[in-house]
Amino acid sequence: MKEETNMQARSILWAAFAVIFPGRWLCCAAAFAFFGWASAAHAQTKIQNGERTVLGDTRTSAWTYYHLTPDCNQGGPITVRVLKQPSQGTLEIARDRGFTNYAPDNIKAKCNAQEVELTRIWYKSNADFKGRDQAQLEAFFSTGTSIKTTLQITVK
Repeated sequence: MKEETNMQARSILWAAFAVIFPGRWLCCAAAFAFFGWASAAHAQTKIQNGERTVLGDTRTSAWTYYHLTPDCNQGGPITVRVLKQPSQGTLEIARDRGFTNYAPDNIKAKCNAQEVELTRIWYKSNADFKGRDQAQLEAFFSTGTSIKTTLQITVK
């Protein structure tokens, strides 16, 4: 909601610049790009990092993706692609049921109390491996956005 408000404010500001400086739209566009106003408003891929600790040679839930509406219904399908396989284990992507972890100030926080459909990433290390592994994923949402996740996995 806050991001949508920021994007609307930036659009209004852009329109004001175009009206005030009609012959200088290119200069205004350069200023927006230089100060990061336009790129931040239109970013469609979020980058995130995650860390998990797992028991060796055991199938473990390493990550989850979910997208719910404010009334806790599915917000649309999620497609996950593996960008980089872990070098010391395997990943499995499965539709599953589980609990969300929306922040307390999020309108969807009430959804955390009920099991919902989600996409779960399972990890299993090679039999004798102990140490650090890494995987990279990208989740695509029906909203036209995606999340690239670099997952650091410590195997004990």
